[in-house]
Amino acid sequence: MPDRRTVTERVEREVAALCRQGLPWTTLWEAARGRIAGAIPFEAAAFAATDPATLLPTAGVLHELPERYCAAILDNEIREDDYDKLSALVRGRRHVGVLGVSTAGRPERSARFREVLAPIGLGRQARSACVAGGGCWAWLDLYRERGRPEFTAPEARALGRIAGTLAEALRASLLLEGASARAAEDAPGLVLLGPGLERVAADAAAERWLEELGGGGSSPPLVLQAVAAAARRRDEAGDATGPARVRARARSGRWLTVHGFRPAGSPGVELAAVIEPAAPVELAELQVCAFGLTPAERRVLQLTLQGLCTKEIAAALGISPYTARDHLTHVFDKTGARSRAQLFARLVAARPPERAREAGPGAILAGPGAREEA
Repeated sequence: MPDRRTVTERVEREVAALCRQGLPWTTLWEAARGRIAGAIPFEAAAFAATDPATLLPTAGVLHELPERYCAAILDNEIREDDYDKLSALVRGRRHVGVLGVSTAGRPERSARFREVLAPIGLGRQARSACVAGGGCWAWLDLYRERGRPEFTAPEARALGRIAGTLAEALRASLLLEGASARAAEDAPGLVLLGPGLERVAADAAAERWLEELGGGGSSPPLVLQAVAAAARRRDEAGDATGPARVRARARSGRWLTVHGFRPAGSPGVELAAVIEPAAPVELAELQVCAFGLTPAERRVLQLTLQGLCTKEIAAALGISPYTARDHLTHVFDKTGARSRAQLFARLVAARPPERAREAGPGAILAGPGAREEA
């Protein structure tokens, strides 16, 4: 009988092979789930795609978890200070956390354990951020029931490697889709959700977008639940910087942006959300994240797209022309572009020229991630 290490190595190879098949992410997860359980036994799991700029989940797949889990885990992730938060795992070196280890063997210290896991009979959690190219493309939670053994250090390391492989597949799918992304001229839609996140009203455009986001069940799509939780957190923190925003990939493959806020003076409405096709700037921002550019390379790219030559870029950034040229070479290598014109074309591929001009080349990196690194 093969030992545990041999089994784990075989499972990692099988998952890597699945990731090379270009499967839709939900199909990829369903195919990989049973194999992962062969190396890291678990009774329940959650796999959620995320917007790398906001870390908010955009869609998810549950295994042996109740529907109410989504709202509870979102509330914990967005509003609670807790152990093994996704944002902390993204910043960490290994991107993996085992709740029992992080709490020094006292999981009851975690609000997530007390309020989300224990009530549904779960006692162990191993979580990994799926990070590739500097962006987090998903998160993966594995659970064991109470009384089951804790996740071991070798299992946690294996989970981290598998999560990294899944992240590379999700990142690659974005790069492959970028060149064939369709222009979306459809009108934005408005949907109103009540205190229990039940649908109060939705216009015809919103109905179409909700269908693409998987909103046919009794609960709203996960992305709307995430936006509602983020909007509530902003209100509680007195954040008036604007509505909560997240980008989500629809069933058709196109990217949508969801903006949500809690309307004042409307006790019957918990969330007002606008759903619309992602703008060229937002799509380009995702592409840049998928290419895995460093902060320095992003700054050089932004100035390049503004039309500056290498000497001008060096002067603007206070670096030597040789360093600027090195950064630009790395940008070309990572994006596969051979010229500045091709570089711009790759970032606005298959989008209407008037929309690209409207955004402006300098605005391509002006999203949340770029502002943080400026």
